[in-house]
Amino acid sequence: MDPIAIFQRLRIKDSSINDLWLAQGDALRAWHTNRAEKDVAISLNTGAGKTLVGLLIGQSLVNETKSLVIYACSSIQLVLQTEKKADGYGLPITTYVRGEFSNDRATKGDAVCLTTYQALFNGKSKFFNREIAGIVFDDAHTAEHLLREHFSLRISKERLEEVYLAIAKEFADYFYTVGLTTSFDEIINGTGGRLLLAPPFEVRRGHAGILKALQDSPVASDETTPSRGPTSKIGS
Repeated sequence: MDPIAIFQRLRIKDSSINDLWLAQGDALRAWHTNRAEKDVAISLNTGAGKTLVGLLIGQSLVNETKSLVIYACSSIQLVLQTEKKADGYGLPITTYVRGEFSNDRATKGDAVCLTTYQALFNGKSKFFNREIAGIVFDDAHTAEHLLREHFSLRISKERLEEVYLAIAKEFADYFYTVGLTTSFDEIINGTGGRLLLAPPFEVRRGHAGILKALQDSPVASDETTPSRGPTSKIGS
């Protein structure tokens, strides 16, 4: 369904909303024309009403597919703010925060599901085995660090010294060869504050050893927050 048509049928509670702004209408028409595309990016100026645009696009996909459509925000606070705005717009909504759905509208294919990037992108995501018809990414350009954080593995030497040292050992020869012996040894001994990054080709070379060290470790069951002690950073 055309998202502008959805807006025109809403019973709007927010007295400050009279009609769509020009930029909002243009964005919705452009998206509707290209809705069959796999990925569509919409750029609006700050304060141009992107939340309403995103929610209308999400509801349009819900009406079309009768399936789960997610609107991802960067924090729980923004989820709750967006929920409040959706209520003012007269749009039905479901939230998923802190492991709980607020209602079953989204699972029934009646409403957009508001949640966080963190809830959507993690190894134990509630949405992993669910059929998702579409995702609206709010402020996608600011979410890079959130996704990077959730797909980065940090191993504290204080908590998991054995696996920390096993992984570090895979890169010892490389750092010795490139003249960083002292820096590497200081980090391993906990006396240096420098950060050393292993290049991608060394990660690929040591992949088997890294994987074995992780598989033989309690990392998978360790759900505590790592301390701020020395950590092993896997990646480039």
